[in-house]
Amino acid sequence: MTQINIPITSFIKFAFSQNGLARTKCVREIKQQIEQQYNPHFDYWKKLRESIVKLHKGTISIEEFHSIPLQIPEESKRRNYLIAVNNYIRLIKNKNVEYFETGKSYWNYRDELLVNSSPTIGLYIDKVPHLIRLAPRKSKDREDKRRVFTALTLMSESQKNYVPPTDSINAILNPVKSKLYLESPHNDDLLIALESDAAAFCATWQRV
Repeated sequence: MTQINIPITSFIKFAFSQNGLARTKCVREIKQQIEQQYNPHFDYWKKLRESIVKLHKGTISIEEFHSIPLQIPEESKRRNYLIAVNNYIRLIKNKNVEYFETGKSYWNYRDELLVNSSPTIGLYIDKVPHLIRLAPRKSKDREDKRRVFTALTLMSESQKNYVPPTDSINAILNPVKSKLYLESPHNDDLLIALESDAAAFCATWQRV
């Protein structure tokens, strides 16, 4: 069997699908998205993620970062970007933040399923190293903390192709709501649930 390679967002979406029919539909949609390949035009938050990385690498100034929403032609999207940019600036305003390089990381389930869990950016926040996955969501969307901590468990169990700073913390950041979620201590029950979901995903993938 050819190894399945999917992003962490797709796997978490499957894991929290409510029943068998919903899971089958979810896997079919993921399969279709992979076959169609990635199209940046449909990546709503791409410019925001890239701009946050550029800000901390020093490629753009805080003033240039602040003006990002003005580059968005669509009104509703521009409004969401404005909220995200303002809230992100507010989040880091009184913190000592320094950029560091990261690499790729994957969660491997029995060589059948490879889930891309790479951090978007590495940041020292008040001297503590964080491996951060940027996960912006529209302000009206409800944040499901169960999904967040399931994703953090997967990130903490992932294999890396780089050596992160000592005592690095896995984190998920929603800049729209100024929420930074940090990984919890190791939880065997969450890991068992992840592996069960991975087995179900692989079985469904072979059928659709």
